[in-house]
Amino acid sequence: MPRALRRALLGALENCNNSLEEDMLRHKSKWIRLGEILHPGQYAERFPRAFAAISKLRKNQPIATFASKTEAALKSNDWAKALELLKTRPGEFLRRLDVMLRRNPTASVEILNALASVGKDMATPALLNVHQHFHNRKAKAETRCVFPKGTTSKMKVIPAVKETIATDVCEAVAANVETILRERFSKLEPLGKVFIDKNLAFYPIPFAQRSASKALRSLPRGSHAPLDTIKGKPETLRFFIWWKNADTGSEWDDRVDLDLSCQFLKSNFEENGTVSYYNLRAIGGRHSGDITDAPNGAAEFIDLNIPKLIEKGTRYVAAIVTSYTKQPYKDLPECFMGWMTRHHDQEGQIFEPKTVKHKSDLTGDTKMVIPVLIDLKTRKAIWLDISVGEQARWAINVENNKTSIALVCKNLASLKKPSLHTLVRLHAEARGEVVATREEADVVFRQDFAYENDKIASEFLK
Repeated sequence: MPRALRRALLGALENCNNSLEEDMLRHKSKWIRLGEILHPGQYAERFPRAFAAISKLRKNQPIATFASKTEAALKSNDWAKALELLKTRPGEFLRRLDVMLRRNPTASVEILNALASVGKDMATPALLNVHQHFHNRKAKAETRCVFPKGTTSKMKVIPAVKETIATDVCEAVAANVETILRERFSKLEPLGKVFIDKNLAFYPIPFAQRSASKALRSLPRGSHAPLDTIKGKPETLRFFIWWKNADTGSEWDDRVDLDLSCQFLKSNFEENGTVSYYNLRAIGGRHSGDITDAPNGAAEFIDLNIPKLIEKGTRYVAAIVTSYTKQPYKDLPECFMGWMTRHHDQEGQIFEPKTVKHKSDLTGDTKMVIPVLIDLKTRKAIWLDISVGEQARWAINVENNKTSIALVCKNLASLKKPSLHTLVRLHAEARGEVVATREEADVVFRQDFAYENDKIASEFLK
């Protein structure tokens, strides 16, 4: 590498504002290799920071990162130092807010003052998540859901934090966050008189949709959408899947066998029956039959008789799609699922487009997915769009994954996420006035607003 280029790169490293050593640790081996090429020792006096950082990596010396300094301060109960460190990184401040309040309840006033002082630098989605967290902090739960970053919709269930925080402190945090958000939103264009549909409380805010499946009407995970959108209450719910064989050029690898299944669950999420390729009929459910090859495309259907299922003691119905031949959905040329509603199972054609209430493409890098959970009692479709790690060594089906399916459904059915109603209410209070009826409103936020993801992200999450 020419000397001029080496000097330019070392100069750029020297002028970095962040901690060089901490950033370099993320890709340690690559920075060590680059250091061998840059020869920073030749310019140690001219670029001392760059030389010291690369030398520490090469000598494997301990490096004090921001996280290690913060943890050391928290463990030694040096709350003043911990606060000073966290105030320099607002995002980390919010992530550590719960642990600071529960470990040092006597310093809650100082912590809340620090929250107010750095609130202007915090991202709106992060503030809304913190608001929801502390709003529901007093609720007791055995587990909580964690969604790892990535392009595949996965979820982990971990034990809930047992330490409590005083109710008045939780309320103070939520109130502080609302104040910060109202002040931020007040700088936007006025809305006037605003009417908000109460059903928006059932729709989470669409923060990150990168792992969401492409759908006819895209919804965030955990949304509770009404099942009945036709006159009267339909008795029959018809799930469907459609797929085509893969196109790899190998006859053996091209055959694709997808299976549509439904698992019935009681109110306590105990298993209450299954309809699948190995059990085509059950009380309240009927499968169209197992299709094992789809060179020209194939479909499977499951009809559910809602009154019979309720009479049997079923509260929830989980729709599951599995790849029996173990190809991930992303490798298929066509693959989608959805559902229709009918007054009676013999009404209309087998596949009648005007009765389709939802359709979603299956494109994830997974072999088993739970697209939706139907709550028969409230007649709502709870959108899950979550992958399940197949546990069986040979047969990927519902029978071998009952425990995982029930656990996923139980946790996601009760998932508490920031709602669109909260977001719109804060905007309305900051930019106008909330009114009780549509007639007196200048702006109306209907239930359909939940499907306007681009508008929500660009205009309401600034």
